[in-house]
Amino acid sequence: MTSRQGSSEARIQGRIKRTRSQQLWEQVKVYSYPVGAALVVLALWESAVIGFGVPHYILPAPTAIVQEGIRGISWIAPHYWVTLYEAVVGLVAAIVVAIPFALAVAYSPFLYRSFYPLMVFFDEVPKVAFAPILVTWFGFGLAPKMILTFIICLFPIFLNGVAGFKAISPELTNLGRVAGAREWQMFWKIRLPNALPNLFVGLKLAASAAMVGAVVSEFLAADRGLGFFLQKALSMLNMELGFAVIVAMWTIGIVFFYGMTLLESWGIRWHVSKRGGQRGSL
Repeated sequence: MTSRQGSSEARIQGRIKRTRSQQLWEQVKVYSYPVGAALVVLALWESAVIGFGVPHYILPAPTAIVQEGIRGISWIAPHYWVTLYEAVVGLVAAIVVAIPFALAVAYSPFLYRSFYPLMVFFDEVPKVAFAPILVTWFGFGLAPKMILTFIICLFPIFLNGVAGFKAISPELTNLGRVAGAREWQMFWKIRLPNALPNLFVGLKLAASAAMVGAVVSEFLAADRGLGFFLQKALSMLNMELGFAVIVAMWTIGIVFFYGMTLLESWGIRWHVSKRGGQRGSL
């Protein structure tokens, strides 16, 4: 009996190991496609610059960008942390304000009729148009950059949050009431889980756009930050350093977006999209 149990457990452990190996291999396959495509694009870029003799001040080769980025990392780093701070503060402030506001608007018919059309209307205004106004009001410091980032991130979180909190079938709410659930229980068990997929859509959109507010404000008026340093590099026709700064901006955006994606995978792992339905997507 003991030997049978041991062999059964060994078979189960073998199946678990094979399943984990298959999952790991699937993940490697998923990421191999974009990585391979990026390597092909970089190789073609390098070959085109060398083959056609493109001047470095027009379009530098990727290897030259990497070399200049490594040499200039001590110059880029202080500006990197400034822009990262502006983007993080603006994004976090937008999350803290937008989600409770969306919840209140979704729950209150009065607030929904009063504020939702206004938010949709203001969402159509190009947010970067506020940058020079904010610089005029708040000066050349960090405040206008963080405020513009807040404005840009606020709308996608709010609008998707309202859509998520209101997109609940009457059958579910009636079922909760019939089961004797109180309002706060219905919120935690029904409304919030139902709204999370939409909320994470808004959060990922905001995370992708967070850099826009910080960098655009730095273009207009700043004495530090990646936007300011990019303009300084390009004014000296140091295109290699300019592209290296753009890569630094890209790393912040990638960390923001995939950080939200990981949080989404944990927060709504029960959702159908996280149960193998999107295995082939990033």
